[in-house]
Amino acid sequence: MKPFLLNPLRMSFQIADVLGGVLLCGRKGEGRFFGNGDCILLDGATGLIGVADGTERSPDASRRFLNLMADQMRNGHRVGGEMRLRHFVEAAGEVLEGFHYEDRSTFVCLLPAADGQVFYIGGGDSILMQLDVDASEVVFRNRSNMGFTGRCRQVSDFGRLQTKKGDVFLLASDGLWDLVLADGEDVTQVLLRGLKRDPVHRLTDSVVSKCHPAFRPDANNPYDDFGMVLVDPANLSSFRSRVLLGGTSTDAEAEYQRLRREDAFPGRYMRLPDQEATLWTLPDSLPRALLED
Repeated sequence: MKPFLLNPLRMSFQIADVLGGVLLCGRKGEGRFFGNGDCILLDGATGLIGVADGTERSPDASRRFLNLMADQMRNGHRVGGEMRLRHFVEAAGEVLEGFHYEDRSTFVCLLPAADGQVFYIGGGDSILMQLDVDASEVVFRNRSNMGFTGRCRQVSDFGRLQTKKGDVFLLASDGLWDLVLADGEDVTQVLLRGLKRDPVHRLTDSVVSKCHPAFRPDANNPYDDFGMVLVDPANLSSFRSRVLLGGTSTDAEAEYQRLRREDAFPGRYMRLPDQEATLWTLPDSLPRALLED
C-alpha cells in the first residue's frame, strides 16, 4: 500500500504514481476573512474522490456533503456493475435531501468502476476533465449547471466514462481559473505537457507553486479558495486511507492559519499514519497526525 504524504504547511498532498493535489484558502481582500469553502475527499476504501466548493456563508457545507457521500458509498461499496452507478446517483440524492437552502456548495465526484470505466456526478461549476496524455487532448469536460447543494434534491449531471491506461483526471474548484499562465496559455495544455514530463503525484504542486498568485510576492489581488486533484484512476487500488481536507469554518481556518504563522507545521512532506477505517479530517487532525509521525 502506497502511503499518503502531506505537506501540512502548504496543504499539498501526494500518493506516488496515483494522485497529487493542493488546497489553498483564498485571499478575499482587505479586512475580509472566511473559512476555506473548498474541500477535497480521498476515500481509498471505495475509490471515491471529490472536490466541493462551499460559499462564504456556508464554507463547511462542502465538507458535510463530501463526508456524507463517503458514508453513503461505504455502506454500499460492494455494489458492482450497472448497480454501482445507480447506487452512486441515489446516494448523492439522499445526501442532497438533507441540505437547507442556505447551505450551498458545488461538487464533483469520481468513482472507479470495472473494465476501465469511471462514474461521475456533478453539481454547480466545479470542474472535471479527462486528459489523454498520449494524445495531448481533453477527452471529456463536464458542464456547469445549477445543481448546488441546498438548491436541488437530485443530481443534475452524472454519467460513465471509458478510460485507457495513462489517462489522468482533473478535479478542481473554480479557483483553478486564478492560475496565472504565461501568454494566456490554457491550463489544460500546461497540465498535459507537464504529465509527459513529470509523474502525476508531483505535477499539481509544481504547477500551482509556479502559477498561483498565493505564491507570487508581486501579486496583491484577491483570489478564491482553491482545491485541485490530479489522479490516475487505474492505480487507485493501492490507496486505502480516508482523508478529508478543508471545508473549514471561519474559526477553524483562522486557527490553522495562526499555527502556520507560528511555524507549528513542517514545510515538508510527511507520511500520514495508515488508518484504513478512520477518517483523517485536515487541518483539524494535524496535531494528532504530527504526534504520530
